[in-house]
This record gives sequence, structure tokens and C-alpha cells, in this order.
Amino acid sequence: MSSQRKKVTLLRRADFVAAHYFWVDAWTAEQNFETFGVTANRFGHGHNYELIAAISGEVHPDTGMVMNLKDVKKIMNESVIQPLDFKCLNRQVPFFQDNQPSLEALSVYLYKRLERALSPLGMCLEWVEIRESRELSVLYNGSPIEGVCMDRVFEPSIEDAPHLQHLVTGLG
Repeated sequence: MSSQRKKVTLLRRADFVAAHYFWVDAWTAEQNFETFGVTANRFGHGHNYELIAAISGEVHPDTGMVMNLKDVKKIMNESVIQPLDFKCLNRQVPFFQDNQPSLEALSVYLYKRLERALSPLGMCLEWVEIRESRELSVLYNGSPIEGVCMDRVFEPSIEDAPHLQHLVTGLG
């Protein structure tokens, strides 16, 4: 039997609620509605999102765990749930002011923020799955994606950073 310690992958789920809409500023309203249909309505629509994160590491011999699940929950809440929960992604989360709030871009946002929070602990984020509904989800493993702007992935949401200007109200 090999002396190399085996890694185990744990899955943690978390839920959040957020609204979004699809819109390209350079297009006319007609082009936006032709492309995105009712989801171009700038009042937005919401989803009850489900996030599943796959986290790998070695089982600690004293605890018998890869990581304490209460610590995983805290990291997920602080790094991704709080910045997104009950927000309009387009208007309140700086990352989505540069990116369409698609499941694809949302998966990148979630992965990068969780990866950064977990890596100092020696944990490896294998993948994230973000579900918009029972019928629709995206699985993302951290590979580069063309067309997703990463400039503001680590900026806090508008309400969590009073110095940021809110796009609609102008209030900080």
C-alpha cells in the first residue's frame, strides 16, 4: 500500500436569491429584446440559485475530515453568498457591470472567489455548479473562459463598499 495520502472531495451546497437581466448598452432596445427576449426587461427577474462546490483535500488524521463543514459554510457565506444574496447582479455587483450575468459568468465569479478563499487553507476547489432552476445549470472547473472580464471579480457588492457609486440611484 502506498504511503501517499489520498485526497477526498466533499460537496457543499448553498442557496441564494438574486435578480438580473440581459442587456448590451451598445445595442438598441429592439436588438436587446430580439436577442434576449423578456430577459432584457431592465426591471429584471429573479432566481433561487443553488451553488454546489466540490472541495478536495487530505483527510486530517486527528479530525477525520478534509475540512470542518461549519468552516466551509462560513467561507462560502463570506466569499460568495453575502455579496450576491438579494442583489440585482447587474446593478449591485461590480463584476456584472463588466459581464453579462449569465450562468457562465456567474460560475466564473463563484469559482474565483471560492478558490481564493480556500487556497490558503490547502484546499483545492475542483469545480462549482450553479443552478438557476431544476432544468438549467453550469458546471465550471476553473479553466479560462474567453470573453469574461476578470477585472472586478474581487470587488465587494455596492452595499458592502459604501465608497462605490450605485449605478441607478447614485447613492453610495
